[in-house]
Amino acid sequence: MWSTDGSSTTRSSGGCVYFAEDAIKHVRDEILTHVHDIEEVVSDARRSEACPYFVTRSAIQRTGQFLILPYNVVLHKPTRDSIGIDLNENCVVIFDEAHNVMDAIIDIHSAKMSYENMVTVLEATMTYHEKYAQRLRSKNLYYIRQLMTVLRHLIAFSAAEVGHPAMAAEAVSEFQFKAKIDNINVFKLLRFIDETKFAQKIQGFTDSRVETQGQLKAGRSDIYSVVAFLNCLTNSVGDGRVVCSRSKEEKERFFKYLMLNPSVVMKPIMDSVRAVVFAGGTLSPRTDIETRLLSGVAAERKTFFSCGHVVPEQNVLGTVVARGPSGVEFDFRFHSRNNNSLVRSKESGYSYLAFID
Repeated sequence: MWSTDGSSTTRSSGGCVYFAEDAIKHVRDEILTHVHDIEEVVSDARRSEACPYFVTRSAIQRTGQFLILPYNVVLHKPTRDSIGIDLNENCVVIFDEAHNVMDAIIDIHSAKMSYENMVTVLEATMTYHEKYAQRLRSKNLYYIRQLMTVLRHLIAFSAAEVGHPAMAAEAVSEFQFKAKIDNINVFKLLRFIDETKFAQKIQGFTDSRVETQGQLKAGRSDIYSVVAFLNCLTNSVGDGRVVCSRSKEEKERFFKYLMLNPSVVMKPIMDSVRAVVFAGGTLSPRTDIETRLLSGVAAERKTFFSCGHVVPEQNVLGTVVARGPSGVEFDFRFHSRNNNSLVRSKESGYSYLAFID
């Protein structure tokens, strides 16, 4: 928490010394004057005692004519919204190395929740409930108890049962029915978690009690693994499957949602922006991109362009070099990766020079 008095900014108790509004604005305006790389932003922010993360977020919201972003920011709507990126009809989105886009979508929108995640979050939530039950509103208590009910049912369902396979893939609706959580409105539960920032509250609460003997601390990975998995349960039935690993051994128990339909992630982006460009040197064959990624896009909106290599064929030489100029054998296989003899003998460099000459 910060308060500003005139031109000076002071920090109140419990705030971060680098979350200074004046300093963040100063560095933001400075980095918008010319192009900065990540290291330069961090260096400028450090000199001004400002947080480089919030400097960058502020800069994105003030400009954004040309932004270079990782896949996970563009392809994950909550992340885009959190940093103020609005994909509208004036935007052109370019995916470089686009053969990786489909795998990126599947990875970003899949989630795994282990037995340890569920138990840890349940115990932390129960402790929070016991401490604050008398202070919370009835609506908040209702959803906290719903979360505990969901976790208890999922923990019980993760145990191995006679006659049931140890590993199975289930549709979302079937999984919810078998786990006995089909009567829970997951959408409303997640809205409560988001609007009240309940995950952050559990994290802060357990951090403050970590020194208490016997207190089980819920780490960020535990809380957000549970929330991410619950979010996946709100997808359409046909968009993915839940892999259930039910075992007698607790460490082998987990639930994993696998996204199987990446087009549902891409279609809202395609519908909201002016154009989307998929660029890369290894997009052929493009059957997967057309059938799985762009299946919901009308044919008249798709345009394909391909050209030959930028280097003339006569300028390309393919050959095999087995030994260096002094007779040392080249061996670049995996088991020889820690062998520094080639580096020390400079055989590779001499070979390159021989070709140039």
